[in-house]
Amino acid sequence: MKKRIFALLGDYYHDHDLILDSLKAAIAPMGDHVELQDIGVDNLASALLEKPDLFVLNKENRLNPTDEQIRCWMTPELETQISDYVQQGGSWLAWHAGLASYPEEGPYGLMLKGMFKFHPRVNKPVKYQRRGEPCFLGAPTRFEVIDEHYFVECDQTNTHVFLEAESLDGVSVAGWAHNFGAGRVCCVTPTHRAEGLAHPEMHRLIRESIQWLL
Repeated sequence: MKKRIFALLGDYYHDHDLILDSLKAAIAPMGDHVELQDIGVDNLASALLEKPDLFVLNKENRLNPTDEQIRCWMTPELETQISDYVQQGGSWLAWHAGLASYPEEGPYGLMLKGMFKFHPRVNKPVKYQRRGEPCFLGAPTRFEVIDEHYFVECDQTNTHVFLEAESLDGVSVAGWAHNFGAGRVCCVTPTHRAEGLAHPEMHRLIRESIQWLL
């Protein structure tokens, strides 16, 4: 039976089509074993009720980040629904912007056990490499691209850190994963730009993350 993957992608700063193309390239080697459905915010609640095998979020919470009065799409009700979905056996991939601007102490932030804090204003070469003993990665992941270097706050004692990022701005956690109730959660910070989203090692990282989640 095919595994169903639902994805909510793209926002003001993150191009939907670039992310979708990257996700499609990542899962292409999985062939007919998976099917991908691209949804919008308005469909999230009903999509979760369908109990897909995996949900991929690469979209920040802010709808209008350049305005004085910021509006966010994630409601307390949606946070609880997402947390319940995973605890009851669902899987969640928080990819790049899926870690940004969400309440740290809400059900979603507590489920992720980590959240984006900031990135330096200027994009620079960022080297991504394996850290520790990965719970799912095959050959060592190592690649370098010009990128936003995400710095995160991560509860490292209660998750499994498997990827780190290094640039002239420092070293940070870039990937972590853990069980959550009967489900699984994986968080990865790369990447933002077209160069990174098209990189074969980025595709492999996302694919192997998805394989672990499924």
